[in-house]
Amino acid sequence: MDSKQIHLTTDGMEISINGESGMFNGIDLQIGAIRALVEMIDYKFAEEIDPEVRQKATLRILDAVGAAIKVDMRMFGHDAEMKNIEAVQEFLSWITTERIHEQPTYAYFLDNATEDEETEN
Repeated sequence: MDSKQIHLTTDGMEISINGESGMFNGIDLQIGAIRALVEMIDYKFAEEIDPEVRQKATLRILDAVGAAIKVDMRMFGHDAEMKNIEAVQEFLSWITTERIHEQPTYAYFLDNATEDEETEN
C-alpha cells in the first residue's frame, strides 16, 4: 500500500483526502471519502426548515452519480437527452437484471461492507 494525498478544489470548496491506498491513483481513498461523507450527513436541523431535505439531498447525490455514469459508462445514458437519474435507473436495472450484484467480486461492495471486508476480497 502507498500513502496518497489527493487535493481537489471545486465549487468554492477545498477537499483533501489522505491515507493508505492500494489502488491506482487512490481510487479506493476517493470512494471511501465519498462513502464517509454520505454516511455522515446530518439532516436533523435541516429538516426543521425543509421536511423534504433527505429526498432532495439523495436526489442531488444520485444526479451526480448519474452524470458520472453517463461519462464513464457510455452504455448507460448514451442518449444526450437522458436525465442523470434515468442513467442511474438504467444502471441499477442492468445490475439487478443480470444479477451482477450477486457475483462475489461485486457483492462485497454492497450493504455497507467495511473497509476491512473490502480489502479481504
